[in-house]
Amino acid sequence: KRFEIFSLKLSSETFSTISFLYEFFLFQEKLICKRHAYDTLPLESIKTCLNYGNITMDDIDRVVIGWDYEKLYEMLVNSFSKKGINLEIKRASEISLKVNEAMVDLPSFVLFYDKDIYLSLRLEALGCKVFNNSKAILLCDNKILMYQELFKNNIRIPKTYIAPKTFENINYCNLDFLNTIEKELGYPMVFKEAYGSFGEQVYLVNNHNEAISLIKKIGYKDFLIQEYIKTSKGKDIRINVVNHKPICSILRYNDFDFRSNISNGGKAINYEPNKEFLDLAIKASRALNLDFGTIDMLVDEYNHPIVCELNSNPQFKSTFDVTNVDLSDYIRDYIISKL
Repeated sequence: KRFEIFSLKLSSETFSTISFLYEFFLFQEKLICKRHAYDTLPLESIKTCLNYGNITMDDIDRVVIGWDYEKLYEMLVNSFSKKGINLEIKRASEISLKVNEAMVDLPSFVLFYDKDIYLSLRLEALGCKVFNNSKAILLCDNKILMYQELFKNNIRIPKTYIAPKTFENINYCNLDFLNTIEKELGYPMVFKEAYGSFGEQVYLVNNHNEAISLIKKIGYKDFLIQEYIKTSKGKDIRINVVNHKPICSILRYNDFDFRSNISNGGKAINYEPNKEFLDLAIKASRALNLDFGTIDMLVDEYNHPIVCELNSNPQFKSTFDVTNVDLSDYIRDYIISKL
């Protein structure tokens, strides 16, 4: 669901049918995501949905794409070239993972815009300097590990429960744990799969029946359950940090979804958080050992910050669009200082 089509001209019946077809083609999307093929569009699902709804391009009000990877990489390449450094873009599949073989011509460093923890560990074991480092990638990618590390460092997070571990073909046979969580948190609650990006694999659950259905859908995958911070519905503050220093911030908001992600149709404005937010961002960045990244903050009823999550490979093109701050320059200067 990295690609969502919105049209004010769709009837509710047509929209429901398209949503059903979207689920039907989700398998293609999963293949694309697992191959890290961010430049590959799920053409069959898009084409079929449009054709079924008898929709032309003139009927589409806007198309939201979750990852503008081409522009992001262009910004990084151009920034490093100003200092005489050549960045060579490679897919994970182009780099050898053969454990008992050393790489020839190791690079000076690796700017790791991926979540392949095995590859980042392999590169570090070979002596490469990797940015972000493997620890940051691991902790940011797995939300269960992330929240435990934040709590360990006395960083405020929503009330969080980790679902018991289960396995493929077993799934969740015993849901007694859900009864305990319901009594503590009440509905609505937020369910988050351990792995996910762009606000996907994050669900707002309004009652017990919805919770049961979602748990069945999640299957054997790891997930957690959090309290819903209703005062921050569709809104968060994203603070961009490099070397644990806040560089710029945006306020993201979405009038049509509880998630603020721009890839889900959210918007953003330039924003200057107060010292309490900035100090918490620095503390969270240090806790997860970020070289650079983002800290997303929710806001409670007293306008105090709550850490929602951290990202070790942020898509900062949207931040540049509203702040005019090119984070690639800050990332570049930090990496140069570490070489």
